[in-house]
Amino acid sequence: MLYFLYEWFFAPEGVRVVLRLLRYPTFRAMGAAATAFIIWLILGPRLIRWLSRAHLTEKTRAYSPFNTPRKRTVPTMGGALIVGATVAAALLWCDIRSLFVPPILGAGLFFGAIGAIDDLRKLRGGASDRGLPAAAKLAAQFAFGALLAVWLLWPATSPIPDETIRGSLYFPFVKAGLYLGPAFGLLAILFTAFASNAVNIADGMDGLAIVPAMLVALVLGVFAYLLGSPAAVAFLQYFPVAGAEGQVIYRSLTCMEVTVICGALFGAGAGFLWFNAYPATIFMGDTGSLALGGMLGTASVMLKQEYVFLIAGGLFIVETGSSFIQQVIGLRLLGRRIFYRAPLHLALLHRGMGENKVTVRLWIVSVFFALAALSTLKLR
Repeated sequence: MLYFLYEWFFAPEGVRVVLRLLRYPTFRAMGAAATAFIIWLILGPRLIRWLSRAHLTEKTRAYSPFNTPRKRTVPTMGGALIVGATVAAALLWCDIRSLFVPPILGAGLFFGAIGAIDDLRKLRGGASDRGLPAAAKLAAQFAFGALLAVWLLWPATSPIPDETIRGSLYFPFVKAGLYLGPAFGLLAILFTAFASNAVNIADGMDGLAIVPAMLVALVLGVFAYLLGSPAAVAFLQYFPVAGAEGQVIYRSLTCMEVTVICGALFGAGAGFLWFNAYPATIFMGDTGSLALGGMLGTASVMLKQEYVFLIAGGLFIVETGSSFIQQVIGLRLLGRRIFYRAPLHLALLHRGMGENKVTVRLWIVSVFFALAALSTLKLR
């Protein structure tokens, strides 16, 4: 909304010249990050006290390695403020007329609501209650993915004017995309559900999931800024389409507002980490992990850069893959464990590595995953 101040009151002379800063998405992204972080510093302690008084605290299971007295007194559902701070900061600093904005913020609210219902069912039923049935959760996630597919592929609402780009799937290190047409909608449905659940699976220790999510947001923000610049797109040779007389031209997207949203998400993540770093005084719960994955997955689909989430969020992929191998291939198909524990962070914990060391080392790995994703900008 502050962007409108630039449009309404900017003057090239006098005091109002400072409003020119609001024209730049990079400045507004930094402002959104700072705003979301400040929201957490102000409201975070109040939220922790309220959740504790409401007895909305972590319900660890008897067989869990985290079944400690400290963990059982830590309030959960802090993801509500992650979503709230992100949405508030984004609305304050974004140009809300951009068609890229509603699906990403809507994903945060929608997936956050799914996670909140899941958390409340667990907390109400104690440690024995496993929350929403998996089928109901997946149905809701697929429903959002279907709405996202319609928004992206229907010309009247799509922020991508070129039909070839809308319906194409792009791969790392390759310039041209694979045209799928309406079938791309199915990929959007599956990918958003996968991204949401991947972050949820990785959320298992103090600070473990939030830093990789912040790094993915940072990488997506860089991509959004560059893909919105015609000069950068032409230089990097993104989104080639056939032009006049058989020439190849490169189309930019009007997606720079996604940079601002990613800035808000980064700031909200930093504010949450302030209280969630070991030893945590609040957990995000499914409210936060599902919302983070939903927003990041939606942003990836909107930017046509699904592979960026897969590379930058490599830790989420490894955690999800190890859990899938253990549960589906091992226990269901083979009838035995393949790993001693899964997902990965539990396996490392049971090898005798301390919780804090596991977390920090996986953060370091996530940094290199993020750098690998950024390298695909030019390695094409």
